Amino acid sequence: MGIPFIVGSGRCGTSLLREMIRTHPEIHIPTESHWIPIMYEFHGMAAKPLGAFIDIMERVRFVEGVVTIDRMLGGTNLSRTEFFAMVERRLGGRAAVNTVEVNDAIFETLAEIHGKTRWGEKTPGYGFYMGTLQRLWPNGRFVHLIRDGRDVARSMSRHPGFRRMLELGVTNWVPVSFNGYAGRSSRSLGRRLLGKKRYPLEAYLALWQSRMSRILDESRLLSAGSYLEVRFERLIAEPRRTIAAIGEFLELPIGEEWLDHASALVDTSRVGRGRNQFQEIRASDADRRMLSELGYEGVVASR
Repeated sequence: MGIPFIVGSGRCGTSLLREMIRTHPEIHIPTESHWIPIMYEFHGMAAKPLGAFIDIMERVRFVEGVVTIDRMLGGTNLSRTEFFAMVERRLGGRAAVNTVEVNDAIFETLAEIHGKTRWGEKTPGYGFYMGTLQRLWPNGRFVHLIRDGRDVARSMSRHPGFRRMLELGVTNWVPVSFNGYAGRSSRSLGRRLLGKKRYPLEAYLALWQSRMSRILDESRLLSAGSYLEVRFERLIAEPRRTIAAIGEFLELPIGEEWLDHASALVDTSRVGRGRNQFQEIRASDADRRMLSELGYEGVVASR
């Protein structure tokens, strides 16, 4: 069975899709990790002590300063120390492990804690690394959730992480998440990052287009049958049929109870909420081409 990786532009519904899939009795998908590409960049597939990987995990943060593993452990009543001890036991106390072995142990342990037998991953920015992830996990299955860029841009404009990305001039949070804010409290970090500076919606539409281009480029590196594109709008309009198709792609047993639980999470009011704000937007040619190629129309002005 393939390991599911849910990717996307961000603000495209991947959190909803994660919640829908993890209502399945067999699979657990935690909150975003961000650390896998960083581990691979530092260590490749060399065998290292577990502590070398833990050191990376403890320095990977969300924009507000929260360490990503702490959010994953939310609701478990486990401390980092207790969780890492469980991971070490799963690894059999080996003196050295590689990037795949340590992440298998981490996510298998999280799945076991939640009473599940399989694990998946949902970090939208991993769409930039799908080729690498497939080299690490040849049986990986990639679900790319795509949403109208106009709605994405509106949602990005309200999210501190994407505001910060524009401030830094980057298109991916994963590299920025590591080590940049170690030792800062969430409160002081928030004051520094989440200032009053605002960007026009055109800037967020361009960010969406850039991220989409990179993810689509990465998708061409993947082996046949390992990549599935899903439209957010279809997920909302036809949740049972869409989640059943995703479950089949991920080789999950399809049961009516799961489909009932998953489809009950859908809020149909989410589609198209941002489009009225785009009456006067002036999109670049690249943005317009991306919208058109994906079948999203209605941006009438160009820069």
